[in-house]
Amino acid sequence: MKKLLLLLVVGLMTSCTSIIPDGDEVAVLVKKPWFFGHGGVSDTIVDSGLSWGAFSTWPVYLKKVPFQNTEKFTDLITLDNQPVDFDAYLELQIIKERAPELIGKFGEQFYEQRIQKVFRSQIREFAKGQKMFALTTGTETMAQMQNVVTEKMDEYLKSINIPISVTRVSFSKVLPPNEVLSETIKTAAQIQRRKTERERELTEKSREAAERAKAKSDLAYRNTFGMTASQYLQMISLENERLAIEGDSPVTIIKGQAVPTLNIK
Repeated sequence: MKKLLLLLVVGLMTSCTSIIPDGDEVAVLVKKPWFFGHGGVSDTIVDSGLSWGAFSTWPVYLKKVPFQNTEKFTDLITLDNQPVDFDAYLELQIIKERAPELIGKFGEQFYEQRIQKVFRSQIREFAKGQKMFALTTGTETMAQMQNVVTEKMDEYLKSINIPISVTRVSFSKVLPPNEVLSETIKTAAQIQRRKTERERELTEKSREAAERAKAKSDLAYRNTFGMTASQYLQMISLENERLAIEGDSPVTIIKGQAVPTLNIK
């Protein structure tokens, strides 16, 4: 029995763990204790290629290029008590040379445990101080939120001395919930309809004013030359005949009226 246990221990001690980080990763080596004592994080990182470690060592793979974390916000209440939905994106980059320190001090769940809550809090704090219209349509407001949150997150990461830097903060389009958006579309349609009706009314009033002005002008012409209504209408008829005759289209005069003649091919 003792020999069997000894063989088992020797087998475990001589076993190896393969460490194969992808091209955009580094591996931090974490040592497990055998039967008692404490493990620890190795100061050595594996940057690329295939390496081997003792059976008591396992790798933690980290991105050495910027990586993005997405946070969803649903029904976030704005300053004017309106709910909005949007996604926020926090792009971070690990300081590769300090990767063992990151795992040793902050653990593998460093984002969830030390960063996520602060990031969401900074966004809520800013958005709650803005009106819905500014967030949904104001590019300047969104740019301001991006700058403020980036600055706040950068200050926070430096304050806890975590070996990570902020490379970018961005947001999706901010939208009200579907029911609010539907009502907004209906309201916009009603406003456009009222605008169209006003423009039509103004056009009709303008046409009426022009006709009244012409009638007034005709009356003044008649009065100036002492013409009766019949004489004035006859004059207008003759004027129309003259214009038709002088035009490009051939005309035929029938009983004192100018009738255009069309060439039909």
